[in-house]
Amino acid sequence: MLAYARLLIKESLKHPGNAWMECDRIFRQQAAIDASKPWIIIHSDIQAATILGRGPVHPGTFCTYCFEADHKTEHCALPFFVRPPLPRPNMYSAVSEIVKMGRGTGFIKIELKDVYWIVPVHPHDMYLLAITWQNVTYLDRALPFGLRSAPKIFSAVAYMIAWALHCCGLPQQINYLHDLLLFVHPSDQNGAEMLVNALQILDVLGVPVATVTTHKVKGPSTSLTFLGIVLDTMSFQLIPADELRCVKGMMAMWLSRNSGTRKELERFLGHLVHAATLIQLGRTFLRELFKLLHKVNKPQHFIQLTTTETADLYWWDCFLQRWNGHSFFLVPVPTVHVYSDASTTFGCGAFAQGRGGSPYPGFMAQTFLGLLHWS
Repeated sequence: MLAYARLLIKESLKHPGNAWMECDRIFRQQAAIDASKPWIIIHSDIQAATILGRGPVHPGTFCTYCFEADHKTEHCALPFFVRPPLPRPNMYSAVSEIVKMGRGTGFIKIELKDVYWIVPVHPHDMYLLAITWQNVTYLDRALPFGLRSAPKIFSAVAYMIAWALHCCGLPQQINYLHDLLLFVHPSDQNGAEMLVNALQILDVLGVPVATVTTHKVKGPSTSLTFLGIVLDTMSFQLIPADELRCVKGMMAMWLSRNSGTRKELERFLGHLVHAATLIQLGRTFLRELFKLLHKVNKPQHFIQLTTTETADLYWWDCFLQRWNGHSFFLVPVPTVHVYSDASTTFGCGAFAQGRGGSPYPGFMAQTFLGLLHWS
């Protein structure tokens, strides 16, 4: 694979930017024939060599904002994109929205289908995603699923979809890649209409959605699974779906052998971080485990647990064995302001929570007046 990457770099230096028209022509021909495939098939060795031999465009030759070649970025006529105030896509944002809207908040969950296929690969980058098999060259014309940078790239597209829903009257929402979570106010009786409106907006945008009859489109409901955790707005609880059983199995494995590869430890820590969403005290016992990742560089290198990390794992194991799997929402309590004073004429001058003072009780009046006189 490294030799193949070196070959691509070598050929790209020989033929800088000479094959865009050929690549674009093949892209449009294949798209007109069959738009259901996210790749291009090239049987000609000349075409494959031409496309694979093109190099990256110099960043100073086109606008990095709209990707047009006739002007620079500072002269772009497109309006500046203003970031809308959307909540961050995590479980804490969902809990914050539920607490803000109140008990009985409804959910609508929409899962997008084949989301990476709606993100086309720019012709300047297709040579990086080419595969040759049995004298046939395949070029990805859409964002491939196994690409490590694909989630980061699609998150920008998902944010655009959330911004469109926000502008169309659906502001209470959270998007996490291909999952959309809409919130319905407890006093709102038009949850089903909100679902229909959201599906219509996605259809206008050309975003494919999973079949409505499946479990991937749910709502409105007061109990729903989001990011592997059941949200219940009637009891204000977070309940793990199947994550608890998986974490217990991995915990027993690590306690029995006390070592593993860096990749295995990263996978294990990912499950523990997800569990820490429900067990917030467990974050304290993850710091030393994350420090172990800096000791090795390669994913296949082994890491040995010390007594400190083993003790942290024993805390997790002890807690998980006794935990019932329920976590309540942390509802913030308003701050109580109390102001106090004393007066010989009015009496007790205390003020708390909107209520004022009162006269001294009869049997205590002389005592308080004497104390005030000597003070």
